Amino acid sequence: MSEITLTKIDRALFILEDQESVEAVEGVRRGSIITCKFTRNRHPVYHRKFFALLNTGYEAWEPDPVDLPEGVSACVKRFEAFRKGVIIAAGHYEASYVLRPDGSTAVELTAKSISFGSMGQSEFERVYSDVANVLLEKILTNYTRDDLDEVVDRILGMV
Repeated sequence: MSEITLTKIDRALFILEDQESVEAVEGVRRGSIITCKFTRNRHPVYHRKFFALLNTGYEAWEPDPVDLPEGVSACVKRFEAFRKGVIIAAGHYEASYVLRPDGSTAVELTAKSISFGSMGQSEFERVYSDVANVLLEKILTNYTRDDLDEVVDRILGMV
């Protein structure tokens, strides 16, 4: 089964969006009937805007020094851990109980995926807004929401 990407250009007319989609339908003869399932993807600019928001917070973030366990000499600042932590702090996570080998249990929080197929535009906008609020409250405390929006737009070349 192949997945194709289409762009609607008229009331009932779509064009193939990329080379992979063109290759996927090359063997389909004129008059053939095919079945497609489709999802409405967010516009990629919103995805880029979210990562510009995260990068703004990440660059300003200085982790608090912590007591490191014996044998650990330094704590490493990692973007992926930051991204997941901010999404969880914003309240967008799934919780599950994990059974450990010693028989104890723990709650594990997993940040919700922001991939195109994982959530629609309205849920994505809530995540974006909630993450912005966390960044403003915890990291970018000298920013207003307007300041943050302006920085993100400047990163994207929108101003």
